[in-house]
Formats: sequence, structure tokens, C-alpha cells
Amino acid sequence: MITNSNPNDCKMVCYQTSVGPVSNFIAGWLRETDVGNSTWDNLKTQLNFRYGHIPDASYAFELLNKVNQKIGENVPIFGERILTLATDAFRWQDIDQPIVQLQLVNFFINGLYQDYLRMKIMRENPQTLAQAVNSAMVETQLRRKFDLKKSNGNERNITPMDISHFREIGVKCNYCNRFGHKAKYCRDNKAKFHVNTVSSSAKLHVPEGILMTTR
Repeated sequence: MITNSNPNDCKMVCYQTSVGPVSNFIAGWLRETDVGNSTWDNLKTQLNFRYGHIPDASYAFELLNKVNQKIGENVPIFGERILTLATDAFRWQDIDQPIVQLQLVNFFINGLYQDYLRMKIMRENPQTLAQAVNSAMVETQLRRKFDLKKSNGNERNITPMDISHFREIGVKCNYCNRFGHKAKYCRDNKAKFHVNTVSSSAKLHVPEGILMTTR
């Protein structure tokens, strides 16, 4: 009917046959738009911008049942995706109702790809999607801090292990009073022992009863 009508009359036919929010939108658009721009083509464009992106409620609910967190997708973004689908799936209900929020929590838990996050949130038993998202964010941050400390700790432990092969940590030499070795391994002690040995061997042994004379 609209296709065969005069383009100038199509907008009025559309308004008269529409109901609910669409009818209210067309009425407001006709009032606020000047005559030169209130054409049928412009009205179709505005209707497409306003209502063309809204999917069917049953289809949105089907997507909620299949929603999964993507690899590399952080928790808040995943929660926003669920909330966007829920706005369309529960279009005729109050999304803040407890029964709806519990369903969203289940969708969120089932869609997480990390097992430890699913177990953590199930133990805490959140009652709203916002609580579930916040719990997952806190747990993720704690896990990252723990992994970072563990990684840094392993790097710091490499040097002491290598040094322990060459030095005796906490051992003090009784000869030179320096740490890291015992007196029997002290270089200073060995050097003195070597000097004394050389000095003793250099002395001339003179048998008793023999008188040495010098010129």
C-alpha cells in the first residue's frame, strides 16, 4: 500500500498505521522537522537509525544462552556485552528484577573461559550481574599480582644460588677476620706459611763442632 502511494502521503500513512513507541516517534519527528526535510525517504532513514538495530527478543535471549568470553576480552567488557543482550532479551521486563539478575549472573559465570574465576564466583554466590563482574575483577587483579611476585621472586633467587657455590655465606675467617671462608682456606694464611717455609729452607745448616771462618 505504501509503495503505491504518493511519496508525500506515505509518511502520514505510516504514522496512522503505526502503534506504540514507533507511532510516538513519528509524531514527534513530524512536529520537529520542517516541511522541506520531512520527506518519506528521510523518515525511513530515521526509523532505520532508531529501530533497525534492535534484534528480536527471542534471538537476543538465544545469544545470551550461547555467550562466551573471548580470549583477551577483559571481564568488564564481557559484562557489558551480556548487559547489552539482556536489554533486548528482557525488553518487556524490568532488568533490575532479582529473578532477571540471577539469570544474568548464570550467563556470566557459564561464559567465563577461566575455571578458577567460575569457581570463585560460584562460591561467593552474587545476586546481581554487577556484583559478579566486580568479584571477577578483584580476583583477576589478585591473581596478576601473585603471578608477578612469583615471577620476580624466581629471578631474585638465581644470584644467591650461584654465589653459594663459591662462597660460604656467614662463615668468618679467624685469621684475617673476613667473611666467606675458614682460616685453613685463607689466602693470607697460606701466603705467610709459604714465606716461612722458604725462609727456613734458605738457612744454612751447620753441624756442631765445625767452625766457619770468613775471609
